[in-house]
Amino acid sequence: NGRRSRLQQNGRRDLAHAQKVQTAVRISRQCARSKMAAVRAQGRWRRTPQPKSPGKTGAKYADRNPDQ
Repeated sequence: NGRRSRLQQNGRRDLAHAQKVQTAVRISRQCARSKMAAVRAQGRWRRTPQPKSPGKTGAKYADRNPDQ
């Protein structure tokens, strides 16, 4: 009888642990998703041609920064 009660306790503990793990996994998945979104946004921003220092910019960027 002692073994069965111990097993039931173990089962209850395992259930609680599984719930904890599930919440942790969900949170980490959300974190990864937001990280991937940030990286994608970074790539999108990096692909747009950004004006270099005023010495290097050509006529291509003259309308973008008129102070050169």
